[in-house]
Amino acid sequence: MDQEQVQSDPGLPIFQLGFRPFFLGAILLAVVHISIWTLAFTLGISLDLSYTTISWHSHEMLFGYTLAVIAGFLLTAVRNWTGLPTLSGAPLAGLVAIWLVARFAPLLSLPALLAAVIDLAFPLLLMVALALPIIRARMVRNFPFPFILFGFFLSDLLVHLEELGVTNNTARQGTYLMLYLILLVITVIFGRVFPFFTSRVLPEARVVKRVWLERCCILSVVGVCLAELFAPDLLLPACLIAAACHGLRLIGFYPRGMMGLPLLSVLFFGYGWIVVGFALKAGATAGLLSPFLALHALTAGGVGVLTLGMMVRVALGHTGRPLEPGVATRAAFVVLNLAVFTRIIPPVFFPVHYFLWLQLATVLWVLAFVLLAFVLCPILLRPRLDGKPG
Repeated sequence: MDQEQVQSDPGLPIFQLGFRPFFLGAILLAVVHISIWTLAFTLGISLDLSYTTISWHSHEMLFGYTLAVIAGFLLTAVRNWTGLPTLSGAPLAGLVAIWLVARFAPLLSLPALLAAVIDLAFPLLLMVALALPIIRARMVRNFPFPFILFGFFLSDLLVHLEELGVTNNTARQGTYLMLYLILLVITVIFGRVFPFFTSRVLPEARVVKRVWLERCCILSVVGVCLAELFAPDLLLPACLIAAACHGLRLIGFYPRGMMGLPLLSVLFFGYGWIVVGFALKAGATAGLLSPFLALHALTAGGVGVLTLGMMVRVALGHTGRPLEPGVATRAAFVVLNLAVFTRIIPPVFFPVHYFLWLQLATVLWVLAFVLLAFVLCPILLRPRLDGKPG
């Protein structure tokens, strides 16, 4: 059943469907958090947080920004997949409020246990909200998503247990587990949506989708995760295998005529950063470069560029607007890729100017998301153009 056929609760447009408030929150967090963190990190300013400055940054970009985008996407997609309603109105507003309070908790000096409970409640409640329609519709193909969301909860729990002093050295494991679970979600979703989007705009294009390679891509992410957490001696070959699998997949997915279609090319380049990230991680494991460069190829590049592209595609498509991004949106796509390039490539050759590259990349990142906010905020806050629910 198409999503327009599913009735949603009347009320404010922002709470009609999950992508609206969570995309809006993610965009604002991407601007505010990165600005504050970069100033604090480069100038040595103490933020008086329970986290270290770097831990706060990694936590908010994974469990704050990225999880918000995933929440918005899945709450919208599951409604499409099942033909059943997902959260809207007051229940959706309540879930958003929990996510928002969790973001402010470290800055408000709330008791660490209370902040942890609030933060951990979000992925659990999101899991329940998505599992119910999936189970009711008996969509076996989508059963893994609630389990992955439970994995998000376990990842966050590992981080908070160390922050609360209950465990030692679990925050790193939780952070990396979350990163690879996110990459797993991206791998699965990209394999579904990119061929579909391509067929809609380039029906003559031939996207090569091999079942064995799709499975290898998924297994390669799992392999890197297991090597990272439990078998570091195997991390180098695991990363090389992952880079090869995802690189082959990307080559097979390349459609002629893509460069003239920004909504398609931004997803292609975003996934390309994941290939680069695994390759750089292999180099970092071999001691050839900083592991932080590889990490940001996967996060700022793969996760950042792909989520930005998906937010635009979903917001336009689910508000009845033409899938034709304007000048500001196209500029945001280009600027964000430049931000990732600046964050990763120049520091390899000119590491002495690391802070300069970091600050320049931050300016470009913030500019990209300000441009995105300029375009999407009015769309997310207003009703659909065609008057349909959602």
